[in-house]
Amino acid sequence: MSQSLQLLDQAFQLGRLEREALRGKNYDLAVELSEQRQALTQKAWENLGESDRPAYLDRLLRIADLQKELSELARTAHSSILSALQGSRRQKKRLSGYQRTIALSLQ
Repeated sequence: MSQSLQLLDQAFQLGRLEREALRGKNYDLAVELSEQRQALTQKAWENLGESDRPAYLDRLLRIADLQKELSELARTAHSSILSALQGSRRQKKRLSGYQRTIALSLQ
């Protein structure tokens, strides 16, 4: 197997690990794995030989399917984090209001 195909196989494995990191809400690890996966895919492209093209295409299609799943997980995570931040802002405003009320009542 050529180096290009081996790199794509490694990129696919990293994508699977990234999927598990996203599911486990380990977003820092997911970002790191995504960057590594992108670098491997780029290297594979640079090393692509003419005879590897059919197998390369097959692997790229597998990676593309996985990427769709990763994108959906990332969108879900983004929405979840955004909701949590908005809830945190509302809580901060409530606590700030309580603090002002207490300060005024102690005067």
